[in-house]
Amino acid sequence: MASIGTCRLCDGFGELRWSHVLPSFGFRRIRQAAHGGQLVHTEGGNAFLSNDEKREYLLCAECEQRIGVWENAVSKIVKQRSGAFPALDTAEATRLMNGEPVRRITAIDRDVLVKFVLSVYWRASISVGHEFALGPRDEEDVRLYLLDQAPFPERMRLVVELLDPPKDKPIDWVMTPPDTARLDGLHRGCVFLFLGLSFMLLVGDVPPSANLFSFERSGLALVSDGEAQFSRIRREFAECMQAGRVKGKLAQLNWIGLDGKVGPPPSERV
Repeated sequence: MASIGTCRLCDGFGELRWSHVLPSFGFRRIRQAAHGGQLVHTEGGNAFLSNDEKREYLLCAECEQRIGVWENAVSKIVKQRSGAFPALDTAEATRLMNGEPVRRITAIDRDVLVKFVLSVYWRASISVGHEFALGPRDEEDVRLYLLDQAPFPERMRLVVELLDPPKDKPIDWVMTPPDTARLDGLHRGCVFLFLGLSFMLLVGDVPPSANLFSFERSGLALVSDGEAQFSRIRREFAECMQAGRVKGKLAQLNWIGLDGKVGPPPSERV
């Protein structure tokens, strides 16, 4: 499908692609893990089953290809259908100056991973179908960075976690659209989960202490069991259940052990 308009990335005028906001391979991989089952979505305070992949006329063919290169590289290092997780499996163990155990991600070029992540935040922010918003100033800073016309935005820091959860809490088989997780008077934290990787983009007047965990500067990632991410998503689904906002066939399943904002029910997993 195509339309005529202005590309939101390069500002060029011409034919636009029917672009995915979230990477299409993420949807495919989760559906494969669910043996073709429908995905669980929470949106607008409701929870429901759907295989809808959010798409809009956003990008020209050249910019679509630019982002596609990053997505292709990331598809090879996130959670695989086989259960392998190359980003974690090949990461080098080390420690920060404060003794915090971390891993150096070696399975992918650092800049490629950072550009992939910021492209998802940016697409969600400019999309009409998502509530998430960076704001005009930060959107423009990210846009120029993605085009190699500016350095990594000064008002941002990216924190990466490699998730290694127990089998009964498969938070590593989850994809969530970017969402603002917390606010304070100085900066906000924007969360994005993607097939074993947890991203926190700090935006605003970020304190110098955040530099210690800044992936775009160091290439270092934290490692966790994903309990915090699992609990947040389970709580969100529980709130939908309690408010009677679980819709359609999902309501008939009568289960609360949701392990993803977008992901298959546990009964359908491998």
